[in-house]
Amino acid sequence: MPNLVMPLNILTDRLSLQLATPADINEIHYLHSFPEVDRFNTTGIPDSIEDTKRIMKPLLEANLASEKYTFVVREKNTKSFIGLVGVFPGKPKYKSAEIWYKLVPEEWGKGYATEVLKALIQFCFKTLNAHRVEAGCAVDNIGSVRVMEKAGMQLEGRRRQTLPLASGWSDNFEYAILDVD
Repeated sequence: MPNLVMPLNILTDRLSLQLATPADINEIHYLHSFPEVDRFNTTGIPDSIEDTKRIMKPLLEANLASEKYTFVVREKNTKSFIGLVGVFPGKPKYKSAEIWYKLVPEEWGKGYATEVLKALIQFCFKTLNAHRVEAGCAVDNIGSVRVMEKAGMQLEGRRRQTLPLASGWSDNFEYAILDVD
């Protein structure tokens, strides 16, 4: 994968994605405080801002090293915080990447997740030269299933009891899209 120059920004029609920094911790903590966001995520609700700093430290360090990419999503005009998304490049030989996303609940249902996912897919194909982009979600996370399908991803399988959610072990749907241009 290429070594990218900081700062790295991705723009869509309505959104701006910028690499997360320590200055974003309060908003990231806010995102992680919602039970609705935690329902299908394995992070858990942090007990304090210090917990959020600890959780985010390896991701912020990976941003600086261009090993993984964690972006803060903002509305382009108002700069309001929408969520957090990420790209984890795989081994260069396999030319693959995994993407993930979390949005604050008041922004759900506005098409932002689909817009972000499409932008991340293009970032993986065009900037990281990936051949394959993967994402997954808990099988009961119907909203994420719809988002991945709207973004052009295809269901490839189901992994049994792989996600340790607060509600117990969950199966995970595996989605992918290929760069076949």
